[in-house]
Amino acid sequence: MRTSTNIRLMTIAGTITFGAPALAQVSWQAAPLHTPDLWTDTTVTSCTGPHQYGYVFAPTPGWLPAKWDRTADSLVTFNVAQFGWTGGQIHGASGSNQAGWVNRGAVAQHAAAWSGTADSFRDLHPTVGGYLASEARGIRGSVVVGTAWTTNGTRHAATWNLQSNSFVDLHPAGTSLSGAVASDGVRQGGAAYFLAPNNYHAVVWNGSATNYLDLNPSGARESGISGMAPGTQVGAAKFGVTTVAALWHDTPDSFINLAPAGATRSSLNATLGDVHAGYASINGTRAGVWFGEDPDSFVDLHKLLPPGFDASIAYSISREGDTYYVGGIATRNFHEEAMLWVGTVPAPGVLALASLAGSLAWRRRR
Repeated sequence: MRTSTNIRLMTIAGTITFGAPALAQVSWQAAPLHTPDLWTDTTVTSCTGPHQYGYVFAPTPGWLPAKWDRTADSLVTFNVAQFGWTGGQIHGASGSNQAGWVNRGAVAQHAAAWSGTADSFRDLHPTVGGYLASEARGIRGSVVVGTAWTTNGTRHAATWNLQSNSFVDLHPAGTSLSGAVASDGVRQGGAAYFLAPNNYHAVVWNGSATNYLDLNPSGARESGISGMAPGTQVGAAKFGVTTVAALWHDTPDSFINLAPAGATRSSLNATLGDVHAGYASINGTRAGVWFGEDPDSFVDLHKLLPPGFDASIAYSISREGDTYYVGGIATRNFHEEAMLWVGTVPAPGVLALASLAGSLAWRRRR
């Protein structure tokens, strides 16, 4: 079922219905999470409630999984060395669980999961099937998704279940490469490279390699899914030489092009079902959010950044009460800096009074 973006607010004058433009009245602020005195690069890959997760980097010790709570000073890194690993990253979060990978230099890389602390580390690497390496790229509920590399180095889409401790190789027949990066809590989404017609297609799996949907839109050269919510998939599709932000509702024919006017390239990376996060290239790469199914609902978050940043991307979005949290990066001097954008929904009374005032003013002009 599609989620309506309408907001119905009671006022002393009766019921007023606001469409998607009302959601654009959300008040946004940028909250830098980067700590340049400690790390050269930092990235927020996922948000759950008011918490942000991702990774940090410095030449020593390298990559480390990281957690923030809305401020740069709240940064906590996960000690993976206690389990024999040298580095790692978090790429997804859902509820109290996080998913990503750990590595031991160039020797080994394993999919991993945590439950909020370094001590909760779980090694998810499949113990059967002879897989060389693995990584988790997303999680929703107990469903983890990612990639496992076979003995010949081929990338296979994969899924794990944290409750049943199960692993499933999702690689479809007739494809040379595949990867899963998102889940709606039941199904898995990503892309697979089909040998005919020799392109990547957006794919939604239902728990097995044989049970999948090809969502590549008609006329698209290639496509991929980057985010999911129940009944909604987001990502990108390429038509000719142009890549556009893509929205689906379970079928190829449901495809909606969400590229904002003037964008030369755009992509969606995460969704709540009715609100989406990603980027659009309009005089540079600019992080943004979209509401519903309207390309014109795009809100440019890059303009909220301090001077000096040349690009930004939103990778994740969550909502707690009347507050949206959008996590990603902003770049300058060839380094990535973790960035959080916080959006506050106006109180119903504020919107109602503003609308009533506008209505009265309009009546006076008649």
